[in-house]
Amino acid sequence: MFDQNARRESSWATPLRILTITLVLSAGFLYYYFGPTVDDLQGNIPQASVSDYPISLSIGGLNFSVPENFTQFPRARRGGERSSVALYAMMPELTPYTLENKEIFEGNLPDSPLIHFQIETYVSPLTEAQRIERIYLNSVVDTSGEAGPAGLTRFAFSEDTGYREDDLFLGRDENHQLVAFICMQALPGIPSPSCRRDTQLSDTISLKYRFKRVHLNNWRTIDADVHNLARSFLVSDNNNDEAAIQ
Repeated sequence: MFDQNARRESSWATPLRILTITLVLSAGFLYYYFGPTVDDLQGNIPQASVSDYPISLSIGGLNFSVPENFTQFPRARRGGERSSVALYAMMPELTPYTLENKEIFEGNLPDSPLIHFQIETYVSPLTEAQRIERIYLNSVVDTSGEAGPAGLTRFAFSEDTGYREDDLFLGRDENHQLVAFICMQALPGIPSPSCRRDTQLSDTISLKYRFKRVHLNNWRTIDADVHNLARSFLVSDNNNDEAAIQ
């Protein structure tokens, strides 16, 4: 029997439901393919900034003020206490990112003038001198080495080590301290090789930096400039003495 209390459904109800479902599915599709990822939201994707607004950071108990256009990742621009901060600058003046040098900062040419460096709380249990003696020199083919650029001595690593695609360069800085550069070889799969140095900025902070191998001749200037730039970010106050930085 026909239910006299039953309501007659509008002829628009079904098309509206279909339209709503279609819009929801389309929105989900667009967000999945074009929306921000978890890494985007967390600031883990490299993204340059032209702003020179100072970012206040605390790393390893020391306070730093870093202009935003030196930072490589958006997460660092939130400031506060952090375990590390990744920075970059352009030689020779170690200038930060600008619209004028955008192509250089976004490129990776073999002669790129960019220096990437990182300040972090992790400090190796071995000093640089200890790593040279206990690890690096125990992994080379000949401990005598050969003459390298700008007063450095080059050593070839043994094939049975994890450094077989690298070269070791040792030298002494202005304080006559032994320094080590691990440089990638120019192999078919590595058309733009870099050199890197891992050292300490203080008792609680390490400083790591890398640059293109073609600039190894200028290692003394690069080393001094990177250290000076890192020190320039230090904020001196009653609890944060610049003397803590080496």
